[in-house]
Amino acid sequence: MARHNFIGFQMVRILVTGGASYVGSHACKALAAAGYEPVVFDNLCAGHDWAVKWGPFEKGDLLDRDRIDGVVQKYRPAGVIHFASFAYVGESVTDPAEYWRNNVVGAINLCDALAAADASAMVFSSSCTVYGLTTAEFISEAEPVPAIDDARRAGDPARLVADIAHARKNLAWQPVHSSLDNIVSTAWNWHRSSVSADRA
Repeated sequence: MARHNFIGFQMVRILVTGGASYVGSHACKALAAAGYEPVVFDNLCAGHDWAVKWGPFEKGDLLDRDRIDGVVQKYRPAGVIHFASFAYVGESVTDPAEYWRNNVVGAINLCDALAAADASAMVFSSSCTVYGLTTAEFISEAEPVPAIDDARRAGDPARLVADIAHARKNLAWQPVHSSLDNIVSTAWNWHRSSVSADRA
C-alpha cells in the first residue's frame, strides 16, 4: 500500500515537466506509489496524453511563461522534476536556436515561475550525454572525462556506464530494471503501445 505525503490536509504535489514521456510517466508512477500527487505539464511534442495516469494533466509549453505561471500558481507544487528538455545531439547541431529556446529559455521560465511561488526544489534530468573517453568502468560525477578536440567526432564511445552510487546513497534509489536487455525490452513495449494508442 502506498504511503501518502501530506501538507496539512493536502497531498504533496510535484510538478513533472515532460511527464507524458516514457521516462516522465514512469517518474509519475513512482511518485504516486510514494504518496505524492504528480502534476504533469507537457506540450506532447514527444509525449502521449494516455501516459498520464497518476495525477492531473496540464497541456502547455515552457516557452509560454503565462501558462507555466498559471499552472504553478494553481497547484502550488512542493517542487519539480524537469524532463522537458530536448536531448538529441544531431538536432541540437542542425537547429541550435530551437534547442536554446526550449532548453535555456524554457528552463528560465520554469525557474522564474517556481521562484515566484516559493517552490525551490528541482530535480533536473539531463540527457547524461558524455563526450570523450574514460578508463573508468563506472562514471561518477567526479570522474574527469577528457574532451575530444577533433573537428568532427567519430561517434559516441563504445561503452559508458554511469555510477549509481550517488543515487543509492542520497536518494535510497534501487533500479527496478538492471539489465540492458530488460531496459530495452521495456522501452520498446512502451513505444509499441504508444503507437497503437495514437492510431486508435
